[in-house]
Parts: sequence; structure tokens; C-alpha cells
Amino acid sequence: MRKNIRRIRIYSNKLTKSIQVCEEVTEKLKNNGFEIVKELPDLVVCVGGDGTFIHALKTLDFDTEAIYVGIHTGHLGFLQEINTQDIDYFIECLKNSNYKIEQHRIQETRVTCGGISEKFHSFNEVVIRDENLKVLHIEIKIDENSFERFSGDGIIISTPIGSTAYNMSAGGGLVFPSLDVLQLMPLAPLNSGAYRCITNSILVPPDKIINILPLNRKNISICIDGEVRNFKCVESIQSMMSPKYIKMLRLENYSFWTRIQEKFL
Repeated sequence: MRKNIRRIRIYSNKLTKSIQVCEEVTEKLKNNGFEIVKELPDLVVCVGGDGTFIHALKTLDFDTEAIYVGIHTGHLGFLQEINTQDIDYFIECLKNSNYKIEQHRIQETRVTCGGISEKFHSFNEVVIRDENLKVLHIEIKIDENSFERFSGDGIIISTPIGSTAYNMSAGGGLVFPSLDVLQLMPLAPLNSGAYRCITNSILVPPDKIINILPLNRKNISICIDGEVRNFKCVESIQSMMSPKYIKMLRLENYSFWTRIQEKFL
């Protein structure tokens, strides 16, 4: 972990407000002795909304050496730590090392088609559905232990950070960010004389692998942190906690539960 934050990369979306804030932050950081860089940053400042934060992670290939923080110019901004009116205070905290660093495990998902596997990382979640939005029929295993045969609209597999996103909207539980678990949340499971599915979410510990086996080799749509990919003749999908951590900068007064109240209540 880089101990001293001196090299900073500014990552912004293309909205007018974000560009203006980006210019303001760049000038103030330079005036306070920080170096603005493109490569090997100590800190990545993401100006925009939650989507900008996620896009920055992907652009930097989930760089585990850098520390990440967001300045909120979007809508919800759950991941964005800094409000625009607090930029001066934020820079002062940087100068005085008055902050804390949180580590958050990311999710790793492998999709196998025709014997060839492709790996993805995600910070929030993966959503698995039938490519044509028909009923999805899959077998779910935890490691090699059969959990259930699921039929329904699809499933969400989310990280603790992602528990506050689509998972929460679908009725899943909020998970404290320091817990290294994945949450498996069913979407509109079928329950009838022909199908019986668990309707609640379950938490899976970090040493377990969630195995998804499509019945009758299906074409599957997988949404990885908002980016949709379609796969033909999927043999298996494996989702697990990656050993990689993302480091997020938090100001000293940050509280997860206060954040929940501010953004959702």
C-alpha cells in the first residue's frame, strides 16, 4: 500500500458540472503541492456519480495499489464520499493525512462456453438472466453441493457494497461492508405445482464458490456492474470472492449507517 498520497489521477464523466468540478479540483490540488498524473496514481479521484466510480475501477483494471475516492456530482452518489461544497476540507484532510482507508473485496465471475472460460471482476454485482428475458432454469450449487433448481426471472449475486444497489431494490438485505460475503438474491422465483424455489436471499462466505449450471445449455445475459454481455451455449457460471481488495478513502466522520440514512431514508 502506498503510504503517502502525492500522485493523484482525476477521473471524470463528461457532464458539464463534473468537468467544472474536475478543473477546480485539479487547480486546488496543484496549488497544495499534489502531482496530477495519468499513470501509477496513489489516489484516484472520481468526479461524477456511482457509475463514474465503477467505470474508473474498470478503466484502471481494478488496480489494487491505488486508493479511490469520489466527488459527488451525480444523482444518488452512494459511493461518492465528497460533496462539492466540501472540496477544500477534503484537500486539507489529504494534506494532513486526516482520513482512513477501507478495504473491500471484489467479486470474480467466470463464464464457460464451449470449454473456454472468460473472467470478470465486479464491485457491485452480477445479474444473470435468460438472453431473451424468458424464464431462466438453472441449477445452483455452493461449491459442489446442490442448493436448488431455480426457475424465475434471474438471480443477482452481489458484494456487500453492491447490497445497497439492485439487490436492495429487489428485496435483498443490506450487508455491512466489512463482511466478506456474497449475497444470492432470486428475481421473481416461480412457486407453483411445477416449480418450488427459495424466495429469500442467502449469504455465502468468502471461501465458497457459487456455481450456476444452466439447464439445457442456454443463451445467457449477464450484467456485470451495469455492463450487459450475452453468452451463447453457457456451460457454467462461477462467482466467488476475489482475493483482490479495492482501497477506498474515507474521511474521519464517515459512517456506513449514516450514509444509508442520508441516501435512502
